[in-house]
Amino acid sequence: MSNELVKEWLQLKGWKEPYITQKAAIDAGLLDSKENFVVVAPTASGKTGVAELAMLQALHSNQRIVYLVPLKVLVSGKEKNFTCLSKMGKIAGAGTPIKDWISANIVITTFELFYRTVLTTPDIVKNFSLAVIDEFHILYDKLRGFNLEKVLTILKDSDLRIICLSATFEDMKEIGEWLEAKVIEVPESARKIQIKHEMVDLSDCADKNSELCRS
Repeated sequence: MSNELVKEWLQLKGWKEPYITQKAAIDAGLLDSKENFVVVAPTASGKTGVAELAMLQALHSNQRIVYLVPLKVLVSGKEKNFTCLSKMGKIAGAGTPIKDWISANIVITTFELFYRTVLTTPDIVKNFSLAVIDEFHILYDKLRGFNLEKVLTILKDSDLRIICLSATFEDMKEIGEWLEAKVIEVPESARKIQIKHEMVDLSDCADKNSELCRS
């Protein structure tokens, strides 16, 4: 079943094969178990695809999914990312009234809005089976990390499957134990487009008005 699901997903994406991050998650049992996962991998190395595979599997089982991001602007971006899944179910994203969440198969929203909704209107967010936490490193943010921690506590108590995605994260062993999750770490070398670091000496600009000096 998992092989067929991967083939279906690749066809939906128009890709020939999974990226290294998706391969690592599949090999670790992403589609063959209900375990929680923490995926730490460089930007543009396929973290969202890991979520999509789990989401596609959940949709085939008529399960509901909540996808949580830290910023409103990311809600619209993820809606576009998940166009390939829209034929499988209704997506509630940017501009969707909270009252309409209950009829959606996939709800994309921010950490804080989800938390407030759970507290004030718990019936609307009942019966989710899968929760994806994007930009998971926000957990370390001094101003907002506690909100995400409260959300995770609620998700754990609700017995949802949790998949966390981040480009970087400290204490992976500790968070893996807390969430009872498998931790997938993909090295920076897996980045398809490598970042190059260069230094430009501006100490002796001949033309102080040049664009290079002004920048």
